[in-house]
Amino acid sequence: MDTPAGPRLGVCQDDAHFLALIDPDTRRVDALPLPVGRSGLRLFDTLRGNKLDKLDLESLCVVPTKQGPRLWLFGSGSAAIREVVVEVDPAGIGARAGAEAGTGAIRVRSNARFCAALRAEVMLRGAPLNLEGACVADADLVLLQRGNGAEGTPAVVRVELEELQALLDGRGEALRTLRVDPVELSALDGVALGFTDACLVDPDRLLFLAAAEASPDVIEDGAVVGSTLGILSLGARPKLEALIPLLEADGRPSRRKAEGVCLDPEREDVAFVVVDQDDPTAASELLEVELAGVR
Repeated sequence: MDTPAGPRLGVCQDDAHFLALIDPDTRRVDALPLPVGRSGLRLFDTLRGNKLDKLDLESLCVVPTKQGPRLWLFGSGSAAIREVVVEVDPAGIGARAGAEAGTGAIRVRSNARFCAALRAEVMLRGAPLNLEGACVADADLVLLQRGNGAEGTPAVVRVELEELQALLDGRGEALRTLRVDPVELSALDGVALGFTDACLVDPDRLLFLAAAEASPDVIEDGAVVGSTLGILSLGARPKLEALIPLLEADGRPSRRKAEGVCLDPEREDVAFVVVDQDDPTAASELLEVELAGVR
């Protein structure tokens, strides 16, 4: 996204109320503080005992609005406190490295009505929400339901952006354009795959990540056996075009949990991928991944 300091990769974090802003050239990382959680902290984990206090920000995308482009960070929806959209005005981010956002540049908006509408959909009825990918395709917002846990099913959620904006503003009623479609992702080593992020390749296709994590539900973490990259065509109904295991540089299947993806605008066959170890003592990593055979 464009900021006063230049182009930046934006990374949200499910266990930290900070937006990481990465310079794609120098790889410098600056942290933009987001509002504190109800415990008064911005870091959340089992060591602190406050994991249930976090907004669980799992996905982000740049959204066009009447006020200009805004960065929307989506809570997963897996608990009431996580039914939020954190809106960031990129123009309000300080131009100097490490500067905090200006007054009014960040606001937390309730997404409870949208999450309630999702839970009412036949496809998701009885399955806990865990939204983990977001992008804008033409006039629509596309979200990915991870589908982990015993009753989870991966799915693509699509809604007209204008309708969702009206709902967030308190103007809308029913979502007439809301659509939820299941996607069969299979498994790695017997562990079901679930969506973890996506970005737009072109108006009709997504590049997505899916991780195989043996988690018992949408709250607790589990053992990760690997991750995959894939291509999903949107169209009238989502269609899986490719699904390829993520490999290490030496060709071994990766055991990393890949949770964020963005195409490199300068190199056609390279994507930036963020991996998370679900370890509060270890930092996430930014990887470059070759997409030969994927796109």
